[in-house]
Parts: sequence; C-alpha cells; structure tokens
Amino acid sequence: MNKETIALSIDEVVKQTGISRRTLYYTIARGDLVARKMGARTLILRSELQEFLERLPRMDIASNNHHAA
Repeated sequence: MNKETIALSIDEVVKQTGISRRTLYYTIARGDLVARKMGARTLILRSELQEFLERLPRMDIASNNHHAA
C-alpha cells in the first residue's frame, strides 16, 4: 500500500518544492494552483500540485531563456 498522502499542507509543499510561502499563496490567490480548506488548514492535492508544476514554462538551457512548452 502506498503511504504517500493525497494532500499536502502549505508547509509540506514549501519543503518539497522550494517555492516560498509568499509565492505559493500568491499563486493560489491568482487561481493558478487550487487549494482546499479543511477547517483552518489549507491543503493542496498532490495531483493539483503536479499539474501546476507541469504547466510551468520549460527552461531553455542553451540560451538560458524561459519559454512556454
């Protein structure tokens, strides 16, 4: 059985991705990342986080420029 949790707290997302709390909350406020509330806790589904990260533009290593994939 997979012991990986289905949802992550803000702190867990920060630790696992390196995205700052401020940027994370800004991203949620803009609607780019869906968050859920359970009482006072803010949770992000792993699947939502994965989809968000996959939508980020790829980095062009050769020219060190960013472009949309």
